[in-house]
Amino acid sequence: MDNSDKLTQALNELDQLLTKESLSLEIVICGAYAIQLYGITRNIFTQDIDSIKPLESQKVLDIIQQVGSSLGLGPHWLNDQASTVTIPEGIFDRAKPIRKWKSIKASLVDRSDLIKMKAAAFSVRREQTPKDWEDLEALGPTGAEIQSAIIFLQKNFSPPQGSSRKINNEFQETLDDLKKLIK
Repeated sequence: MDNSDKLTQALNELDQLLTKESLSLEIVICGAYAIQLYGITRNIFTQDIDSIKPLESQKVLDIIQQVGSSLGLGPHWLNDQASTVTIPEGIFDRAKPIRKWKSIKASLVDRSDLIKMKAAAFSVRREQTPKDWEDLEALGPTGAEIQSAIIFLQKNFSPPQGSSRKINNEFQETLDDLKKLIK
């Protein structure tokens, strides 16, 4: 069983436990698991599910950890680390509901928003990891989607006035790299 199947199994088990405890959870899935939900095959399988909706209930967090432990996924297999990042305006309105569970209200970020978020992650983490670039390539964005991602980056991540030449050049390099994805 690959990790994608294991994560789906974990969501199913989480839903059963939440239902049994009369608890509920709302998540908006982004990141690598979202890419897999869009049916895009990647060379590696993600180890977790990222939500841009905060996970606030300690009872729910405890159950998430319990499920992760029982399936060997670790305590943060479902996390809200992405809830602190800059997200495209209106992202929650465009998210597509996944009607698969009783006690988990799940949505999948829109593809265009996923591309913007991956472009932003690439901009921030480009020196540490190639995974965001690989994810962008796998998504195969259209020219319009790349242009929209560039506008999102320029609006939200442009270096402040007076930034060093190095910082400005690195940001411009990111924009130029993104333009290379336009086919």
